[in-house]
Amino acid sequence: MRRRDRGRRNGDRAVTADFQRRLRRIGEQRSLRNHPLHRELVEGALSPAALRSWVTSEFALASSELRADAPETLEAWLDLAQAVGEDRAATLLGERTLPAVGEACGLLLESMQAATPLDAISGSLTDLFLAERLAESAASFEKHHGWVDPKARTALADLGQRADRRASAALDFVEAHATTDGLRGGCVAALEQRFEIHRSVFDAVSKANAHLRLSGAAQRRADPVDGRPMVVLPERAVRLNPSGDEILTLCDGSRSALDVASELQNRHPEVARLEEDVHAFLSEMEGLGVLERRVSSS
Repeated sequence: MRRRDRGRRNGDRAVTADFQRRLRRIGEQRSLRNHPLHRELVEGALSPAALRSWVTSEFALASSELRADAPETLEAWLDLAQAVGEDRAATLLGERTLPAVGEACGLLLESMQAATPLDAISGSLTDLFLAERLAESAASFEKHHGWVDPKARTALADLGQRADRRASAALDFVEAHATTDGLRGGCVAALEQRFEIHRSVFDAVSKANAHLRLSGAAQRRADPVDGRPMVVLPERAVRLNPSGDEILTLCDGSRSALDVASELQNRHPEVARLEEDVHAFLSEMEGLGVLERRVSSS
């Protein structure tokens, strides 16, 4: 009898070890350390505006994840926002949050509220890979971003330590409660979904900070019939209204999408949610091939 119990315990340990390897493999494959935005941050290629956009987006994510240490974690992100020159109150109120980031955070909150406790905690295992990414960010601040307040590195170290503690507790919980193949499969799916949402946030920050210009194949013209502005591509013609034409005029490669949206909002303060509409228009134009991203010469 004792031999059978010992064999069962050994089998349980093997299942647990295999499950943990599976979770870690997902993190290694989907880690945001591999995202172009993070690589640009590490290499010192992000502009101050892009760096601030990254921090405010991370704050928005942290606000949506319902962590047990949320007050302390959010305070550290606010410290970081202030250290990179962002307004603390505006960050807290979400005034700097990109529309696409807000949508992703809303999706995250909905998915967590609908999830079982086990799946919600499994999703938080993204924390297993956060500390290393934040440590790389801190090193980049010191090496490439001398204008950033040194308090930024303190905030990042604090956030990394908190992530490690949360990850350890979450992993213990998941291993103790994911006792069947079905439950373990649900944990894996929850972690994959969380990584996808995080990646969509990074994608949004990258897109908002890309410098856009008219693509090489596009030509701006006036419609020969009614004189309305249009863009002619080899495969199609895209007709524009005056607002669209004004937006494209600003896309000369010297401004980011964020800059263009901000400039238009300043020109037309009476138009509510104009920045959101501008981002949507720019995304559409890029998708149609009207606009392209300027490639850095560095």
